[in-house]
Amino acid sequence: MKCDFSYKHYIETLKSFSQKYAIHPIQNYNKINKNNNCILLRHDVDFSLNHALNLAKEEKKYNFTSTYFILLHSPYYNALSTENSKIISDISNMGHEIGLHYDTSMMPKNIPKMISQLKNESDILSNITGKRVRCVAQHNTSLMRNIFKFIPHDVFIDPMSEEISNDFLYLSDSVQNWRKGCMCKHIGKNPKMQILTHPIWWNKIPMTRNEMYEKLYLSECKKIKKLIKNDKILHKYYFNEILKKEKLF
Repeated sequence: MKCDFSYKHYIETLKSFSQKYAIHPIQNYNKINKNNNCILLRHDVDFSLNHALNLAKEEKKYNFTSTYFILLHSPYYNALSTENSKIISDISNMGHEIGLHYDTSMMPKNIPKMISQLKNESDILSNITGKRVRCVAQHNTSLMRNIFKFIPHDVFIDPMSEEISNDFLYLSDSVQNWRKGCMCKHIGKNPKMQILTHPIWWNKIPMTRNEMYEKLYLSECKKIKKLIKNDKILHKYYFNEILKKEKLF
């Protein structure tokens, strides 16, 4: 099996895993039989909801379900825009779980206040999907990691909690770098795994980090140009209407 960041390799790996493991979204953690081989599958959406949607569609084709953690404080996308809210709903309607990717730098250090803020932010995503958000995952985990391991599982499930981290082998493709080797190298070697991927790194044709950044940049430029064009049309209509009214008087 050739290791790269293509959808083909991703799906081939999940198919191979599915022969030996039950693959679950994070919300199933409290229900699964942990004596059996199992995988918790998640995606942190740090850069692009469009990339998340593409990956969700690939998983849907082959009946895999996973958890997509959405940032409400992303500098790269606005989860509350009309277009992006629809994408989040579409991913949810495919059967995938939507979770909150909470920004640790914006969280209070007091645990009760932190849990209250998590509830408030998760309610925003719940209003978009119409489904309760059961899971939260840290963004920038190195900043405030110790305090967050105390989130009670009857409130939220955090895949980076001490309980899960101690019990499941953690594999992540952060910055297109599998620190413990590509996930495909772990098939049949570990009974319980948590696999995290970031949709930005995956594509039909594998690309380097720089190529993906350039693709994202061009895509966002195109969106902004379209928004400005639409605003110019709206402004032109607005001023034309004002001129019409002035001529009437």
